[in-house]
Amino acid sequence: MEYPKGWTPEQIAEFERITGQVKEVEGAEPTLADLGFETPAKIGVPFERAFFNPDDLTQVPGIVGRLTDWTTASAWYPNRPLALGSSLVTCATLMGQRVESPTGSGLHLYVIGIARTSAGKQQPMRCAKTAIDTAGATTAILGEVKSSVAIVEKLKAQAVFCAFIDEYDKVLSRILKSNAGSFETDIINQLCQLWSYELEAYLTPAASKNPAQIIYAPRVSLFACTTPENFYKALASREITGGFINRHLNVRGEDDPTLQENRADLKVPDDLAACLRALRGKAGLDKILNKPMADIGNDSGYAEPPPKPVKPEIILGWGPGAKEIWTGLASTLRAERDELKQNIFARVAEMTVRLASIVAFGRGSLVVEVPDMEWARALAMRSAQDLHEGVLKHMEDPKTHNAMCEEILRMLRTSDERLPDGSRFVSLRDINRKCRKYKAKGGDVEAALKQLSQEERIGWDTRATAGRSSAICKLLEE
Repeated sequence: MEYPKGWTPEQIAEFERITGQVKEVEGAEPTLADLGFETPAKIGVPFERAFFNPDDLTQVPGIVGRLTDWTTASAWYPNRPLALGSSLVTCATLMGQRVESPTGSGLHLYVIGIARTSAGKQQPMRCAKTAIDTAGATTAILGEVKSSVAIVEKLKAQAVFCAFIDEYDKVLSRILKSNAGSFETDIINQLCQLWSYELEAYLTPAASKNPAQIIYAPRVSLFACTTPENFYKALASREITGGFINRHLNVRGEDDPTLQENRADLKVPDDLAACLRALRGKAGLDKILNKPMADIGNDSGYAEPPPKPVKPEIILGWGPGAKEIWTGLASTLRAERDELKQNIFARVAEMTVRLASIVAFGRGSLVVEVPDMEWARALAMRSAQDLHEGVLKHMEDPKTHNAMCEEILRMLRTSDERLPDGSRFVSLRDINRKCRKYKAKGGDVEAALKQLSQEERIGWDTRATAGRSSAICKLLEE
């Protein structure tokens, strides 16, 4: 059994004592939830037991679930998957530097809410901002990021914030275009670095008039909305292979939500507001519940980064069997051979731990349990699967002649199909299908195949099948 870091010797001794007594009676090791260790005074969040509903991933316990319910209830066109995405980002932002996952990572997230136009994407964004403001972290709300300089300047002011971006596809198109300025294109680099930071120091870029500055434990989150066709058409393969897109939780919302005429008030309910405030650890729950709502949210938000390393107040621990879900998932994903899937699914295991940790702490627990991990794994896998399908269906990434030749060679080198002589091969049909999105004009694939054939790097053959024979392209260079 791994105990949460920060537990006192008295807590551990009491846990072991109770565990031994229960084992004698029941013959099984109890979970921490059974022993009441999830609600120490320093959390201040009401405890709820973990559960996992595989038929509806938007049903989660704790503050994340309650915030999702409120966001959905207050919308004209309720879109529950998008409400879940915004609730996760909201809670991650409020937890900030206070909480660390069992693997040592922060809980910050980049979430993309994807749905067709007029599908209720604005309400989750509006509710997330309202909730953060109500919790007293108004300065943690940031609009669209215009440049990498803007990110750095915001970090210098405070290390925890969340950017809210509508029409994310237009932002990506602007920063990914060939004539984009260096401060625009560097946004991708900054966001990639900031997603991966744990508690170590982040060094801001140095300039002639602005020396580098150390930011400890940056916690930058993002909630963005877009439509499926525009989002995937804005992408290029370098954002996938470079690891930018797989840092996002891709939440596919409903495309045609039903009008809800009797919607709830946009004002955050008092008890939910108190819980949101408690996530930040600024005051105990009882104190907040007895405080007038007019006085909640009046403080100035997060302070500037301290001039010394930040230590988390709470480091979550593993419940029995939870860590094995993480390690098993990581091992399974590393065995994937398809290069596109490798890149898209690369961070699913880490994303799973972050999601499970947010929900676990949001339900008043110091421990990530099996149901938390099962839910998080299902959501992270669905995100990656939706992203993979969207890339195959919508992404257009024309390649130069040389790049097209290299793409065909890559297909052959990674192919599992072999001829009797051991040569790897791919059918001409599959080459044309896989290269369709890479073509700038009709004859690009044929020109690349001709080039490789003249270089004697590929050859041609015919494969006999149950039906008619098919032309195949075989690799000669090996």
